Amino acid sequence: MTELLELTGLTESGPAYDAVAMGAGAYLAKDTTGEEICEAIVAVAHGRTVIGERFLEGLATEIRLRERGDRPTLTDREREVLGMTAEGGSVARVAGQLHLSEATVKTHLHHAYEKLDVSDRAAAVAKGMRLGLIE
Repeated sequence: MTELLELTGLTESGPAYDAVAMGAGAYLAKDTTGEEICEAIVAVAHGRTVIGERFLEGLATEIRLRERGDRPTLTDREREVLGMTAEGGSVARVAGQLHLSEATVKTHLHHAYEKLDVSDRAAAVAKGMRLGLIE
């Protein structure tokens, strides 16, 4: 059985939830020390799950939000991209302002579409505003 240990620079709780839900054995920040990474590898090899302390509160919040099912949970970045789109920003403009590639912006939009159960930007913006996910 192959276990995944994910090191990330992201701070949002959604990706942490997704990684653990998909079977990640460990979810740690990129600045985790080498010693902590080695300890995580050993723990995962023994069947334990390791989640970096900075992710615990956000992960607990994410679980509660998803369990209530009140509304789809977008990551901070998905909300930001969708909000900028709502303000009339094109993919190129949003990418430039956030210092991301256009492909990355499109990926964030696609994830938002899936979570909102829509198929295009206009519908995503409308539903995001209706649900209070963006202003």
